[in-house]
Amino acid sequence: KIHSLNVNTLKGHYELYLSAMKSTKDLSYKQREMIAVVVSNVNQCHYWIIHHGAGLRKITNDDEFVKQFVKDYKTSPISDQDKKMLGYAVKLSLEPWNMEEADVQELRDAGFSNAGILDIVQVTGYYAYVNRLADGLGVELEAFWKENVNDSTT
Repeated sequence: KIHSLNVNTLKGHYELYLSAMKSTKDLSYKQREMIAVVVSNVNQCHYWIIHHGAGLRKITNDDEFVKQFVKDYKTSPISDQDKKMLGYAVKLSLEPWNMEEADVQELRDAGFSNAGILDIVQVTGYYAYVNRLADGLGVELEAFWKENVNDSTT
């Protein structure tokens, strides 16, 4: 619906989604979903927190994990590597002007390849974009979500 006034943007949006979420194997789908939730949380974008909280729940099959993760990823039972990845995504979301080579090096030191680091940046940037689309255009949760939102996602 959001692209109905300019259908050409739908193709670009879809290609960007595929590139950010499915193009390489350097990050797992779970890691990509975690970035989506954390960036959406930073941006206070309820729409995407709900959608990707559900995606994370589907991957993990663990309501308690998702509830804790949405509340505070730092206290969630995730690897130190994932905490560094998510800390980077938060900093990039909140203060991109303060990113330094040391931030990238910290990801390398945590075991991320250059392609993996690019994926982290791509996914972070993609969710900054779609959070603004949803909130900027007043996109509301679909009726299904409104009726079935699990308290563990919020």
